[in-house]
Amino acid sequence: MSPVAKAINILQAETNVQMGWLLPTINLLITKLDRIKLSLKYCKPLVDALQLGLKKRFSHTFHDPELIAAAILLPKFKTTGTKDDTTIRMVFQEWTTSRTTWKNPCCS
Repeated sequence: MSPVAKAINILQAETNVQMGWLLPTINLLITKLDRIKLSLKYCKPLVDALQLGLKKRFSHTFHDPELIAAAILLPKFKTTGTKDDTTIRMVFQEWTTSRTTWKNPCCS
C-alpha cells in the first residue's frame, strides 16, 4: 500500500502542490496498483476496491478541461495526465481561445 500512502502525501502536501498534480498522481496510482496486483495473493480484493473507488470518484476529473490543462502546463508532467489526443487538442484549443478573449478587469 506504499503507492497509496505516497499519493496521499503528494496531494496533501503544504508546499509546492498545484491543481496540475491531481490527474498525474491519480493516474500513476492506478497504474502502480495494476502492477502490484499481479504479485499479490491475498490482497487482490483490496486493490480492486481501491481502483474501483478511485475510478468512480475521479473519472469525471479526467475529462475536466481545466484539470487537464493544469496538468499539461506543468513541465514536470506534460501529457502524463491523459493519453487521449483529442482531449489534449480540445484542452489546448479551449485554453488558447479563452486566453485571447479574456480581458483583465483592472485594465478595462
